[in-house]
Amino acid sequence: QSVNYQMRNVGVTGNLLYLLKSGRLQHYVGVGIQYQHGLQKMQREAEYNNASSQYINYQLSYRVTYKLNDSAKFFVQPNLVRTLVAKEALGLFTNKQYRPGIAFGLLYQF
Repeated sequence: QSVNYQMRNVGVTGNLLYLLKSGRLQHYVGVGIQYQHGLQKMQREAEYNNASSQYINYQLSYRVTYKLNDSAKFFVQPNLVRTLVAKEALGLFTNKQYRPGIAFGLLYQF
C-alpha cells in the first residue's frame, strides 16, 4: 500500500559550532536541535493531515567561512538532519525524516 502526502512545516533551529581552525578560512563542526510543526491541512478525506504533525530533529554540520573583510564572511555549511521524535497521524507508519542539505550565505558583523 502506498501513501501520497505533502508536508509544509515551520520550525526553529538552535546550533552550537566549535571552531577547529581560525584564520581567513575558518573551519567549524556543529550540532543542533530543531523543532518543526506541520501546517498543511487535508484538502480531501483520504489525504494526509500534516497540520497536526510535530518533529524534533538533530542536525550535524560542518561549516567553512571565508573572511571577505573585517565585517563580512561568506559561509558554506553542509549538514545532515535526522528525526528523533515524530508525532503525526499517518496511521500506517511513522515518517522519520533523514535528509542531507547545504546552506550558504553571508555573515555580517555590525
